Amino acid sequence: MEPQESFSFRVERVRSRLAELALDAAIFSYTRSMYYLTGFNTVIYTRPQYVVLSKAGQLAFVVPKVRELRARSKSFVADIHGFSEHAARAEERDPILRTCLLVREMAGPGVRIGLELDHLPVSIHARFAAELKGSETVDISALVRDLRMVKDPWEVANIRKAARITEAGMQAAHDVIMGGGTEIGANVAAEHAMARYWAEHFPEDEITGFGDSESIVASSLYCWTRAGANIALSLPASTHKAIAGDEPVLVIIATMVNGYAAEYERTIFRDAPTGEVAGAYAAMMAAREAVYPLLKPGTICEELMACAKDVMARHGFETGQGFLGHGLGLGHHERPHIVPGTKTPLAAGMVLAVEPAIFRPQYGVTQSDTVLITETGYETLTDPKRFIC
Repeated sequence: MEPQESFSFRVERVRSRLAELALDAAIFSYTRSMYYLTGFNTVIYTRPQYVVLSKAGQLAFVVPKVRELRARSKSFVADIHGFSEHAARAEERDPILRTCLLVREMAGPGVRIGLELDHLPVSIHARFAAELKGSETVDISALVRDLRMVKDPWEVANIRKAARITEAGMQAAHDVIMGGGTEIGANVAAEHAMARYWAEHFPEDEITGFGDSESIVASSLYCWTRAGANIALSLPASTHKAIAGDEPVLVIIATMVNGYAAEYERTIFRDAPTGEVAGAYAAMMAAREAVYPLLKPGTICEELMACAKDVMARHGFETGQGFLGHGLGLGHHERPHIVPGTKTPLAAGMVLAVEPAIFRPQYGVTQSDTVLITETGYETLTDPKRFIC
């Protein structure tokens, strides 16, 4: 599938959902929703931007003037409107006013309009409500978020590339750890290796992530390394601590290609684990082996979590982690979430991070791979056999 075909497919999925909800149009404001519908990642979101889609399929993109040229060259949207705080006319100066004018042009007055309320500040929502007076506004925060769970072939192709990059990073981190290096040393080596692999294999693809209103995301090639008791601390900054031969080392690699994420995690040992740590590692790996045959369309997410917990309990351990995994795509953590209470059935096209884990105050063990659900089962996109103790 080509990028343009993927874009058209995604827009039609959203348009069809609007029709099902009896919505005349929708305004999208969440970074990942806008990318999903336009193919354009502004990266720096210090100024607002909005996407308007009507139930008839009309699509418009409101962007800051400074981003308009790039949006016209990179996005798949033909109807792009730039705004500038210095413009003389109010509709060219005010992005909310311009967006609401587009809604009225597409759908008319007194209609039903969808808004992503989870991602609109109260003051901005009030402005939209005032400008759309006479129309009904409906919360559609979950609309695109739910559609994103199932990927099309172009989206999967990008995740495959991201998975290849994670493997290059894991190899570099593994080499530093086995050589007696530090946590930070492993991070630096991994991120350099990933950047080099990207430059050599996928230089035409973007590796930027999604920023917010106050930050710039220049790269999405990340490595976190934690050893021993640091593992139990949720993503602390890595340190210059020398890694001892008898302690477990957790390496987390996260990447994005063209906005789509892959994840690769391994618990690495310089020396063979012993005692309680060895037992925990065996229990975690047993849970991993039990869960994988269940990765197929129709399996309910909470059943995966229950299976993993049951296997660990039979080995005398509790997970210490409230989830077994999560979706991967435009977010590193997106739906479906593999947690108790999630009734979502797996479906072909979903991509998951499957990461059984056991955490204790003095150590932790886990493995995570990026897994595609297929029509008949699953395909592991990261190498499931590498870096296994």
